[in-house]
Amino acid sequence: MKEKIVIIGGGGHAKVIASIIKKIGEFEIIGYTDEEDKGVILEFPFLGNDNQFLSNNFQNIKCAAIGIGQIKSSALRKKVVDQYKNAGFHFPIIISPYAIVNENVGIGEGTVIFDGAVINTYSSIGSFVIINTNSTVEHDCNIGDFVHLASNSVLSGNVIIGNGTFIGAGATIIQGIEIEHDVIIGAGSTATKNCFAGKTYIGVPAKLL
Repeated sequence: MKEKIVIIGGGGHAKVIASIIKKIGEFEIIGYTDEEDKGVILEFPFLGNDNQFLSNNFQNIKCAAIGIGQIKSSALRKKVVDQYKNAGFHFPIIISPYAIVNENVGIGEGTVIFDGAVINTYSSIGSFVIINTNSTVEHDCNIGDFVHLASNSVLSGNVIIGNGTFIGAGATIIQGIEIEHDVIIGAGSTATKNCFAGKTYIGVPAKLL
């Protein structure tokens, strides 16, 4: 019997996650939560906001996927994850059947790996990470929790990414670079030097904004 799962969020990011979960075929999606009713999404109904759902969880579902994206800050995602974990929920790893995850890769709970992503051997991926469409994580990378690698971003080998960092669409981090926690790397940028906590970097090569 398939485990029942709720998707947290009803925006575009959640739609893609729902589609990936459908392709995996291991879970039964019962619906989604959001701050507002966005109608039926890929045949799945609105279940109320998070407080309403958690208060009226008549089916006693305890499995969730976080469908809230991250652009600048991971604070909202962290807050919602804590809310659900305090209510006894667990978050499975969601990997698209069209992603490539090679040998000896560690992946933390709640991480979602989208279509076309490639993660190479001996890399470590933290919890609640978004590895978005066609992004690449080369060998021996170390990615912290609540990191978002946007579509077509590239981490070369031996890159370190701190917790809560956002790597923009099409950005490249060259070999051996360390990006500290809560950093933003702008779309299309190329990081050729280490980047420091809480800062934003843009351009080619990436410079402090």
